[in-house]
Amino acid sequence: MRTTLLTLGVLLGSACCDGPEGWGPPEPPSPLEPSAPCGCTPGAVVPATGEVTLRPHVDEDTYLRSVVSFQYAVGGEGVDITNNDWDVSLAGNDVFRVNTVTDDSSCIQDLGAIAIADAPEQLTECHDFLQVVEGHVYLVRTEDEDTRQHAVFGVIHHAAGRETTLRWFRSPDPDAFILEF
Repeated sequence: MRTTLLTLGVLLGSACCDGPEGWGPPEPPSPLEPSAPCGCTPGAVVPATGEVTLRPHVDEDTYLRSVVSFQYAVGGEGVDITNNDWDVSLAGNDVFRVNTVTDDSSCIQDLGAIAIADAPEQLTECHDFLQVVEGHVYLVRTEDEDTRQHAVFGVIHHAAGRETTLRWFRSPDPDAFILEF
């Protein structure tokens, strides 16, 4: 399974910068700057795939290390971009949580140890939170006032109580998970 997830590490869309630290939404054009702060061309596409390592949220100091936004392709360092609206957080008890803001009606489903390419287009179950299992693939439907999207992620590494690494893919279709190459 680990090989399958890593093999699917093809970028879907063009990156807004060279690495995760520079990923974010396109900056509006500025007459004073020829490019966005990360060196991107204004209007560049936010990556539709990525890899992130989350650390459990056990107190206020660890919160921003426990979250990811698939919409903006950022972790907690992008709190100003996301307005603190995340797609998935990792709770201190090694549980993924998807309802992260007050108007959130998101769902997550554990698809088991399957290839990401075999993920279904729609959820068949709806959970607010699920236990982390290394090698498993999860389908997420994010739905709140600002966001409507589908994404799939695989757990490529899990050290209980310490960190969890995800490889994720955001669908170009907000109403279904579609994997494009």
